[in-house]
Amino acid sequence: MDRVRIVLFKDSEKSFTDSLASADIKFSRIIQLSEAPMAAGLAIDVLNTIRSASPWAAFAAVCIQWIRSKHGREIQVTTQDNQIFHGKNLTEEEFEQVLSKARFGVVVDTKPDAQA
Repeated sequence: MDRVRIVLFKDSEKSFTDSLASADIKFSRIIQLSEAPMAAGLAIDVLNTIRSASPWAAFAAVCIQWIRSKHGREIQVTTQDNQIFHGKNLTEEEFEQVLSKARFGVVVDTKPDAQA
C-alpha cells in the first residue's frame, strides 16, 4: 500500500496532523461532502513515499508516540481482511506490520489539549 486513509475524530485533528508534520510524514487532506451531519472532523490520506524494507516505520513510530503521550488517545486500524487492531495494544514493530496491510484507520483523542 502506498497510502492509508485516516479519519480523525473528536479533538485529534490538530494534535495528530501536527505530529505527522513535525516528523515530515506526508499526508493530504480529503474533502468529504455530505448532506447529513458527520461525526469525523477531517479525513486524510497518509502517503508512503519511502521505498525501503520498513516503509511504514516512521509513521508507526509517530502513531505510537502520539497515543502514549496523553491518556484518552487511540488509533484503530482495519486491515484489508477486515481485522481491527488497536494501536494502544501494539509495539511500534507490530503497528508497522499492521500498517503494511491497512485499509483504513481511525484516530480519536477524547479530550482537548486544554483538558489533558
